[in-house]
Amino acid sequence: TGGPPAIAGAHVTLGQAAAHPNATHSRWGARDPTPAPGVEGWTVLDAERAAMRSMGAIPVLTLAMAPEWMTNAPTNTTGEPLYNPFYPPTPAHYADFAELARQIARRYPDVKHYQVWNEMKGFTFPYTEYTPFYNAVYDALKGVDPSIQVGGFYPTLPGNSGNPEAPLGQWELDLFDSWLRNAHGADFVCLDGALSHFVTPYDGPAPLPSQLMSITYRYEAMTRQI
Repeated sequence: TGGPPAIAGAHVTLGQAAAHPNATHSRWGARDPTPAPGVEGWTVLDAERAAMRSMGAIPVLTLAMAPEWMTNAPTNTTGEPLYNPFYPPTPAHYADFAELARQIARRYPDVKHYQVWNEMKGFTFPYTEYTPFYNAVYDALKGVDPSIQVGGFYPTLPGNSGNPEAPLGQWELDLFDSWLRNAHGADFVCLDGALSHFVTPYDGPAPLPSQLMSITYRYEAMTRQI
């Protein structure tokens, strides 16, 4: 509500609040830009990029949610895209997804930061399936513009080793080691972890802000370990 002035004001406010606004190239708001081989539809993602550009911040695109035709997802009979992030491209379609990443990078030359996939959804730990996929996308993006910053791995880190000063266990650190040894390169790494489950169970009541603020040091500790 409020019309264009309110929307413009919201963009300014968001730009001041977020130094690196992030959007996912497909689903989570945007429609699949390649719903079928040879079929393209960029309208929604174009509008999303224009909104991010209006914030005056540094945009980030997360390349996550593969077109159904690149996955082994069950046949969808509803006529609508299957909203399920747990179906990554099959190895036979890694090159197709990399080509999609290449098209996106060429279409939005102002985007210089790309995060590859979301929370390792659908991939086998530690890197047997993710790293070849990541490498294909990394090579495609760098082939468009070597200055593009590409990062990933992006696992969900429980950080429950029992040591508050070193929340990540050896298993989690081994995942990073294996990815870094086999990745073609990485300009940044992505970390994901919720503090709330240290306070209340996942299905429990929402923790108080003061409870969360009292354990934010865990983020610093995890970052130090990585």
